[in-house]
Amino acid sequence: MIQLADLMFTFNKGSLISEAIAYYTHAKISHVQCIIDIGASGTLQVMSADENGLQPHWVNLDNYDWVCILTCPDLTLKQRDGICSWMWNHKDTPYDYFGLISFIVNVDLHNEVKVFCSESVFEAYRRGGDYLLLDGIDHAYLSPRDLWG
Repeated sequence: MIQLADLMFTFNKGSLISEAIAYYTHAKISHVQCIIDIGASGTLQVMSADENGLQPHWVNLDNYDWVCILTCPDLTLKQRDGICSWMWNHKDTPYDYFGLISFIVNVDLHNEVKVFCSESVFEAYRRGGDYLLLDGIDHAYLSPRDLWG
C-alpha cells in the first residue's frame, strides 16, 4: 500500500538530464521524488527538485519509462507527516545545477541554499522525519541510486 512519504524512483529515456544522471551514477534510475498526497482516485502528488526547483506535481505513472515506489515500513505517522511538512516548508528552493556537475567532475560544487532531487529527499527524512536513510555519505554526492540502496 502506497503511503505518504514513500519514495518514487523514476527514469525517462530521451531526457538529457535523466540520461546523464543515470550514466554518471551507474544506475538505471535518475530521479527520486517524495509522495506528499494521495488523491481519491489513487493519483499521486509528489514533491520533487527539478529544473523549476523544489515543486509539488501530480504525476501519471504512465509518463515514465521506469518507476518504482519504495516505502520505509518502520516510519511512524508522525515521521511521515514531518517529512511531508519539511518538503512543503522548502517548496520553491532553487535547483542545484552545479551540484549535478559534481558527479561529472568529482569536485564538490554543491550550493548549500539549493537542492537536487536526492538531496531534498534525504534532508526531508533526516530533518523532518528524524530518520536517517544513509549514514556516512556526503550529501553533495548523494544520488537517487544511493537512496535506492
